Amino acid sequence: SVLILGADDPAAARLFHVTAREIEGRCDTVLVMGEAADDVAQVFARRGRIGVIVGQDAAQALRDAAGRAGIIAVDAARYAEAVAAGRPQDAFGEPLGAAELARLLTLHAVAGCSPALTDSLSRLLKLRRPAADRRFSPVPRAWSNPYAADLVNDHLARLWTAAPRGEPAAQRGEPVAQRGENARG
Repeated sequence: SVLILGADDPAAARLFHVTAREIEGRCDTVLVMGEAADDVAQVFARRGRIGVIVGQDAAQALRDAAGRAGIIAVDAARYAEAVAAGRPQDAFGEPLGAAELARLLTLHAVAGCSPALTDSLSRLLKLRRPAADRRFSPVPRAWSNPYAADLVNDHLARLWTAAPRGEPAAQRGEPVAQRGENARG
């Protein structure tokens, strides 16, 4: 399946009219999330070549796939940029495996930094980058005092950068000694 996240602009449907074949060649089902999900879904529904699931049903399909199947996630805005650059294939990264999809949904549920799954997905994909680029991006906390914001961001950073089971801390780019200090204190 391909998951199109951030389909918030009804004008995005026009983009998918032109590039639907690119997506249809990669999957048998497309999941669409965003405020204009129905508009984007209509493009694929009219073509009738692949199944389309939107909104809450798409979220449920993701939950059902977690731990069992992988998915290719595409952010609608990044896809538009790649198409404008004449390289739509650049918007398709490595598929999220079944375990990684389950991790994404779990992290989004317990440590999501915004209600949008798109934000959680970008944070998870950032963890795939070289160690120097994996740092946690703090969440703006204008509503709280700076001390609470620091504590919240520190806690979220630990959750997001924790190694999946079986992956040593060194593979994440986090110094093992630092991890031990944090664990004690």
